[in-house]
Amino acid sequence: LVLWPAIIIVLAFCTYVTLDTEGAENLLKFFYGIITGKLGWVYQLGGFAFFVIFIYLAFGKYGSKKLGDVKPEFSTFKWLGLIFATSSSASVLVWNSLESFYYVKYPPFTLEPFSEMSYNFAQAYSLYHWGPITLCLYSVLGVIFGYAMHVKKKDITKPSGIFGLLLGEEWARSWKGKLVDVLSLFSLITGYATTLGICTPLISKILEHLFGAAPSTMLDTMILLAVTTLITICVYTGLYKGIALLSTIRIYVGYSLLIILFLAGPTAFMLQNFTGSFGLMLQNIIQMTTYTGANGTNTFTQDWTIFYFAWFIAISIVCGTYLARTPAGRTVRQVLCGSLGASVPGNWIHFIVVQH
Repeated sequence: LVLWPAIIIVLAFCTYVTLDTEGAENLLKFFYGIITGKLGWVYQLGGFAFFVIFIYLAFGKYGSKKLGDVKPEFSTFKWLGLIFATSSSASVLVWNSLESFYYVKYPPFTLEPFSEMSYNFAQAYSLYHWGPITLCLYSVLGVIFGYAMHVKKKDITKPSGIFGLLLGEEWARSWKGKLVDVLSLFSLITGYATTLGICTPLISKILEHLFGAAPSTMLDTMILLAVTTLITICVYTGLYKGIALLSTIRIYVGYSLLIILFLAGPTAFMLQNFTGSFGLMLQNIIQMTTYTGANGTNTFTQDWTIFYFAWFIAISIVCGTYLARTPAGRTVRQVLCGSLGASVPGNWIHFIVVQH
């Protein structure tokens, strides 16, 4: 009752896009303008609100509460690796070498393109967009879902189960609960379609560079099938085998490469630029979160900050559900600080090293 309606909606939309590409493009631009323009402030204040909730839960009276009275299933290293694999997708590999260059050319506020301040803010905004303000959403939802799963023993595979804690089981089983599940699944599909749409051209270009494979629709289709097959195998073998193994391999291979690049590259400049950018981000973090550009023509916030908020929200349900499965036996403070501590530094290391 949940899967098929979502699939039908997606197939109907894909059919419309195929038959009327220009009309679909105009329709998407229209909704994009509403989401990033007229409703952009909702995402910005919402992101800030989640960060406040994060601080309250982590360092307030609920911080010492355990999510289930059991022994943790994973070692700390493997647990943090699973979290990093959840929060830091292939999108990081796409943007860590490109994002700041867009910011230099099309800088925020009223900065002059290619000026010294545009370079400074370029790195600072990369740290912000892949930092605690945006990623704390996953951590908070992970705790909420983890509480429902490990303490209240609820089924969290469907979002309606979470609403059942607040509105009652009858509401969750009604058509309203089913509608929530369908919309959540549709949001998940379209959210990850964005991720695949961004990452597939990168893989295609890598194959072209290494093996001379010309980019084509067929090549993109084969890449999507390969990625889907790999993910399916990992999911089928379970959290404790396939997914855990994949995350461990990724940690060792990825960070080995980053260490080599860090030592072989302009190491001192990397650290100096990071230090300055980190300080600049801290000085301007409130402005970065709330700046809308309402009195000017600069669309940096709409094109980047609000887009990131909307994108991360679209996939937050599945990321929160995934995070909720791993922290049984750990405290709320450990889950929140551990999840943010695994994802944010991992993202920042990618941007610090690869961008330079």
